[in-house]
Amino acid sequence: MVETGKAGDEGPRDRRKTRHLFWKEGKLSMIRRAGEVAPTFAVTLGDAAAAGADILRLAIAAGFNERSPIHGWGDGAVWIEDQRERPFGARCKDPVDFFHVCDYFEAAKVCAAHDPNWIERQKDCLKTDRLSAVLTALAPFQEPDSVPSEQAPVRGGYRDLINRPGQFDYTEIGNKRL
Repeated sequence: MVETGKAGDEGPRDRRKTRHLFWKEGKLSMIRRAGEVAPTFAVTLGDAAAAGADILRLAIAAGFNERSPIHGWGDGAVWIEDQRERPFGARCKDPVDFFHVCDYFEAAKVCAAHDPNWIERQKDCLKTDRLSAVLTALAPFQEPDSVPSEQAPVRGGYRDLINRPGQFDYTEIGNKRL
């Protein structure tokens, strides 16, 4: 984001010289009905509740009702799951999108240091609902608890996988989306 100063009492000034750059998260929501190509989007710079309101508003506008099945894709952030669960409850499947799951493997390159096919094998395990095999493969490479979390990518990836039961069932949803 860019914010510039305002012209003061001393007259107009070059606002480019007063610019302030800062980061702000935008939360993007998208709804697409099954069998349709064109999605509808909303974006907010607000909080999680504002994004949740966008999701509900888009769903209602798309004709979703209390019997509509919902498949929500996200990066695994707990707030996203919470905001989908509020309006849709248990009928909302909330898998972590495959791209973000693969980030866990990129962070765990130490596991693949001597095995160039390690990451691809783990991806294949996830695509075929063998999460337990992935956890088994990660387990021996976990950093000890004495290592700070920000320096423990394998332990962090393992924790993220084990703490999201049911969010990696890609065969139920369909591998065509992977």
